[in-house]
Amino acid sequence: GQNVKMLMAEEYAVNHDGYLSKYAETGIKNVINTKRVLQNRRKDGSSIPVELSVKEIMAGETKAYIAQVVDATAERNRIRATKIADYLRLYAPNPLITINDAGRILSTSRAVDRTFYFTEAEMQGQNINMLQPEEIAVFHDGYLERYKQTRVKRVIDTTREVMGKRKDGSTFNARIAVGEIRIGDDTVYVGCVHDIDQEIALRAEIARTNDILDLNTLGVITMGLDGIIQRVNRAVCENFYYEQAELLGKNIKMIMPKEVADNHDQFLANYAKTKLKHIIDTKRTLTGKRKDDSLFVLEISVKEMVLQTADKQDLPPLFVGYIRDLTDEEKLKEAYQISSVIAMMSTYPSISIDSEGRVMRYTPSAQRVWGYDTTEIVSEKIELLMPEETAKKHQGYIDRYLKTREKHIIDTTTKVKAQRKNGEQFWITLTVREVEDDGYFGCTFIGFLEDLTDQQKNKMAIQCNELLVQHSSLPIIKMSREGRILDVNNAGLQFFGYEEPMLLNQNINILVGEEHRQHHDGYLASYLKTGVKKVIGTTRAVNAEHRDGTVLPVTIKVREILLKMQAPQYIGFISPQGNNANYETAKRNNDLIMDITQSATIVIDEGGIIQKFSSVAEQMFGWAASDAMGCNVKVLQPASVAAFHQQRIDTYLKTKRRTMVGKHTEVTAMHKDGHDVPVIAWVEQIDTESGMYFVGLFRTP
Repeated sequence: GQNVKMLMAEEYAVNHDGYLSKYAETGIKNVINTKRVLQNRRKDGSSIPVELSVKEIMAGETKAYIAQVVDATAERNRIRATKIADYLRLYAPNPLITINDAGRILSTSRAVDRTFYFTEAEMQGQNINMLQPEEIAVFHDGYLERYKQTRVKRVIDTTREVMGKRKDGSTFNARIAVGEIRIGDDTVYVGCVHDIDQEIALRAEIARTNDILDLNTLGVITMGLDGIIQRVNRAVCENFYYEQAELLGKNIKMIMPKEVADNHDQFLANYAKTKLKHIIDTKRTLTGKRKDDSLFVLEISVKEMVLQTADKQDLPPLFVGYIRDLTDEEKLKEAYQISSVIAMMSTYPSISIDSEGRVMRYTPSAQRVWGYDTTEIVSEKIELLMPEETAKKHQGYIDRYLKTREKHIIDTTTKVKAQRKNGEQFWITLTVREVEDDGYFGCTFIGFLEDLTDQQKNKMAIQCNELLVQHSSLPIIKMSREGRILDVNNAGLQFFGYEEPMLLNQNINILVGEEHRQHHDGYLASYLKTGVKKVIGTTRAVNAEHRDGTVLPVTIKVREILLKMQAPQYIGFISPQGNNANYETAKRNNDLIMDITQSATIVIDEGGIIQKFSSVAEQMFGWAASDAMGCNVKVLQPASVAAFHQQRIDTYLKTKRRTMVGKHTEVTAMHKDGHDVPVIAWVEQIDTESGMYFVGLFRTP
């Protein structure tokens, strides 16, 4: 007895009476004899989709309506699912393909056309292997057949990367996901295909970028605004002694000294608030902390990366730090400074040039050899120091080496000609070393040189000295630190009555008198242990012994010779007592040695008065020996040196502390005409019965 509207959804119920009145008036059937899907309402107020069929019947003259109502929920869901599936099939961005269990294509989405260049009609009913390269296609039917027999899933319900083939024969990288649908006894396979060529290219690019990043000698570290490390390259791990896994996800403060780490979070917070850049976009020298807590100097440059989503929304910023370990560079700078000082102090010339042959460094020793001032040579071509015939070829040697890396001169020692500022040509030995480009100084060649002019003179001087020693009328004996005889001159052989083979390598005791023989080895051992000189540097009267046992009263003076990289040696000068003839002969020989030796020789007493002045000294200082002897040695010194000379002698006599005695020293002397004369001096002390004297040997550097 209720109005049927109570079973209708509101949107239908409000109009239902009107539908009936209109039909009664017009007789036009809009609902009767049709089948419609609409919404009905349950008792609890929920709606339900129904399929409604309405029939009109006549009972006499009374009309009645019979409605058949069927729940359409399942059908609606089926239709909806079908529409959704069709929509997905047609409009999915990735290709979708369905095949049957024989491998025949049932349907394709529109994206398949765009990816494989086939139309749906061309693919319908064809074997799926038409979309596969030959090496895959020949096996595909077998894969399907094996699955039907074994039901072992190797591809189904997995995602794989394979190769696809287009209509034009070109191939592309694809990622496929295959699913299985069972419909009654039928099986349908649905494959989703994704073209990943761009992804593969991106992967390769990322791999290349990672390789480049890891090969980069600069440390690269990425972090967020929270200070958490997101990425590091190999150089960072090597610099800080961490493994990558130990750094990722940790706060960057772990690689900072405590005084910096304590404030770092606040630095980030301040930047997030103010955007004022104090460190970002700058380059700074700071201190880093390694895993072992050791500190090192580094240079850091920080950049901010602003990233956005596809719809232009800002993402949280990233900060990239580029870190350079300055430890080696600081050491290199220090080493360069030290080497520069050493080179400047060295008596051997050295010259550094760049790959264009321009002089970078020119030591004072080189100035003295070539005669050019530093300002005249630095930045100029090295050819300025060569004879013309060598200079023409020199740059070609460098260019050829830089191209071929074949070493003909580098790492060798060669005898070549050079040319001084005054045009004089002279021979030198040249040793060239290459300092490879390290990014700091560039490619550099260093030449170590030796002026053979002085070497040839020195060889002659050594030969003259050896000749004079051998022909000296006074015995001279050279001995090792162990007391073994190394050399004896002719006068010594005659004096002691031996032949040379009988003495060489024998203990010096063979020539020592009985009273000292048993103690001599002890004297040597004591000196080697304590360094206290009781015999060396003094003149003593002792008894020696002839081969035949005769006692020989002699005066002996012992000098120590210190040789580079060798054990010290000792020279004994022996003078027979009471033999004035021998003394006069020795004096004449010594004067002759002074005049023949290539070094200027000057002898002064304790008061600084010149006693001896050799002919070479006359040439070097411009004074005649007759004028110089009797004068204070200060006449050969600049005023700044002369003012303190006697004070140095007095200090030495009081303390015996050697500042010049017994060693080579570079000093500045003064010529008679007033100009400076740079010299290398060797000074020795001589003790005699008449007093103490100082012998100085001088040569130009």
